[in-house]
Amino acid sequence: MLQPALFVAGLAAVEKLRGESPATVDGCSAAAGLSLGEYTALVFAGAMSFKDGLKVGAVWTKSSSQDHQQCVGSSSCL
Repeated sequence: MLQPALFVAGLAAVEKLRGESPATVDGCSAAAGLSLGEYTALVFAGAMSFKDGLKVGAVWTKSSSQDHQQCVGSSSCL
């Protein structure tokens, strides 16, 4: 599954930045993400735990996969 890896990679990138420039990370006043990145942003902001982010991300991944399978070959995916 690629999505959980992207979730973890996003948070790993934050930790790498924190190691290189702690003031940059600590000075953030907002976080945003697109699609699965919303959960990464919520964890970064402290609004969701890492464990809960993984759980919600897994549900999101399964749901997205099912939605995609239902409309393969159909213009309804657009």
